[in-house]
Amino acid sequence: MTPADELAASTGMGLAKLAWTSLWAASGKMKLLFGGVMVFSMIVAAIFSYASGELTRSRDPVQGMVALLLTLPQIFLLAIIVAPAMIALHRFILLDRATSSAALMKESYERSFILWFLGFNLLLIFAGALVGLVDALWPGSAIPSIAIVLAGAAGAIRLVLIFPAIATEVPSAGWRDRIEASWDQMRGRFWLFVRGYILIALPIGLVFAPLEVALKFLGTAKFDDSGATSLGVNVLDAFAQNVLVLLTAALASWLYAGIRRAN
Repeated sequence: MTPADELAASTGMGLAKLAWTSLWAASGKMKLLFGGVMVFSMIVAAIFSYASGELTRSRDPVQGMVALLLTLPQIFLLAIIVAPAMIALHRFILLDRATSSAALMKESYERSFILWFLGFNLLLIFAGALVGLVDALWPGSAIPSIAIVLAGAAGAIRLVLIFPAIATEVPSAGWRDRIEASWDQMRGRFWLFVRGYILIALPIGLVFAPLEVALKFLGTAKFDDSGATSLGVNVLDAFAQNVLVLLTAALASWLYAGIRRAN
């Protein structure tokens, strides 16, 4: 971490710029890995979108429930696909190492990273299910749902520094130690991370939201094919989500690099 990087990482705008530039540089050095992640993610999204669409169109309540349950394996499968790129990005930023795609998932830290990331996604799914339950029980009040979303987001941010630590093989006494370390390291840096996240998410929203609107318009108004439109939107969502996840990983890495340098 150069003095210029250290200075940049002290502001939300600086963190966001470092995240974008490092993702671009890592993608350029590891084209096969990052390109493969994007392609496989979009293929998985297309398959699940098609299967879910076929079940939903049947108007059978049981098949509709199956379609809803299909989102769970889709989320987990997409998490497994993107995790190797996250590990490679963390190591690229923190260790200045490019990862060979042929050497992935052979080390214990890589398997540990995936398990932690799956658990992280499970917690997010649980928070989403809790919001749905609260909405069903109190349909007229948005306050409980907003409180759950804010609490879930705050908890997730407090835990993001677990991942650069695992990816760079920082030793730990156990899962509690991992959580406590990330929680403590994020003290005084919470809002810095939030500002950086907003600044990486905003361009993605500004680019992909109009594309989705245009895709929906063309699919329904021009071609009258809602199934193809849904499939296209889901594939586009998978791509945008992967970009956001990788940028968030880069953001966490740069924040973690600053913490390590300060210590």
